[in-house]
Amino acid sequence: MEENQELLERKDFRVIPKRKLSEAEKQIISLRIEKMKIEREKSLLILGGSIILFFAFLIVSIVGLLNDLITRNQLNIMVLVGLVALIIGIIPYLKFVMKEEKSLEKFLDELTS
Repeated sequence: MEENQELLERKDFRVIPKRKLSEAEKQIISLRIEKMKIEREKSLLILGGSIILFFAFLIVSIVGLLNDLITRNQLNIMVLVGLVALIIGIIPYLKFVMKEEKSLEKFLDELTS
């Protein structure tokens, strides 16, 4: 009994009671998965754009400093702006990942109870 409870807590799906899902439930599950995929893609696009922007600021600032086009203060400002852009891109992705994890845990609890 304790072993089954421990396996359930670890989400071992071999001991979870299985029930038949209706066709409507299967379609709802499929739609939820597709919606999560679309949201993940959106947040990955934002993250990718912020990474590209960060490296663009970094490359421009280094090239400008090496060719004496910008000062050290301008270099620091450009690197700081690049970091801010990177942070702004990371935040939506982290929020989505945490939301998706909670949603999946809730969904698994609904299916297994």
